[in-house]
Amino acid sequence: MERTPLGLPVPARYPVIADGLESGDLGMESAEIIAATLTALHGKALQDDLDHVERALVATATRANTPSTDPFWRT
Repeated sequence: MERTPLGLPVPARYPVIADGLESGDLGMESAEIIAATLTALHGKALQDDLDHVERALVATATRANTPSTDPFWRT
């Protein structure tokens, strides 16, 4: 984890990606693609929408889709 000069943890820019990497469920290549996509969308979408997109893309990449991450999810 990255730290400030005072030793405090720096929050991840994309916390869902960070969690996926830390758990080992998300691969580095997928994380890089998702981060690049989200970075390209900054300033073009609302933060709430970007948060939803991050959750949805990570869920899809890790095959962990749920009704809250995938509008086409079926039981």
